[in-house]
Amino acid sequence: MRIIDTAEQAGRLFFGRPFDLAAWRGYAEGISPELARKCLEDVQKYSFEGDVLPVLQASLAKPEKLRELHESFCGAVESLRQNAPALFGKEPDIAIVLYLGLCNAAGWAASLDGSPAIVLGIEKIIELDWCDETAMKALLFHELGHLWHESVRGGWPEGALAVVQLYEEGIAMVCQQQLAGDPELFHQDKNGWLGWCRENEPVIKAAYLERLESGESIQDFFGDWVRFQGQPDVGYFLGRQFVRRLLERYTLQEAAVLPMAAVEKELLDFLKRG
Repeated sequence: MRIIDTAEQAGRLFFGRPFDLAAWRGYAEGISPELARKCLEDVQKYSFEGDVLPVLQASLAKPEKLRELHESFCGAVESLRQNAPALFGKEPDIAIVLYLGLCNAAGWAASLDGSPAIVLGIEKIIELDWCDETAMKALLFHELGHLWHESVRGGWPEGALAVVQLYEEGIAMVCQQQLAGDPELFHQDKNGWLGWCRENEPVIKAAYLERLESGESIQDFFGDWVRFQGQPDVGYFLGRQFVRRLLERYTLQEAAVLPMAAVEKELLDFLKRG
């Protein structure tokens, strides 16, 4: 496992001063030209001045959060070293990158320079206030779950986005909870989020089923910048509930490699039960 920790460098270059995109490009390319390219391509989907820069500037004004985040990251990495073999059977050959991004994501599971990687965005973690060690462990374990899922399937699942995304996130959520030893660990649980999701599970299911059958976008179920009935990230809760249902009849390994036709059939049955 390779650890690329740029917290000190990011603090020195960017915190407490106006954000400089040219300086960021040089910094990011020094980590990985591919990472810089991925971030810049992703950010083109948004208004940099309207959507990205305000979040960056707000995060960069909180050096105390960078210190907290970095301490949590170091502890979470050590915990990951201890727990990862429970999924992979050994310490996985992956890179873990802590860097300042362009509001791309708090966590990405990706291929970086030809190797699997977990990429953690400092500015998004600060924005979401996932800076404590419990949240950092959950984030790392979640992204590790994605990499494990890809490894056992021999690639990312393919199929209808509404099926694939809920299934992938559900597997990663269950991996996160099993590695942490806490079946109720949701790092999204802020301001009563989990209680709301539990109370409204039938409503979430019915809405997701309608989107799945109509082909309508499911974007508002996934992401902190969007909302379903005023709540972010409800797809992560629903995905976890779906995979927990699968685990009543399959092992996690079996659930992770189900043919996608079987996954879709299982998902429709789960959603229609309300």
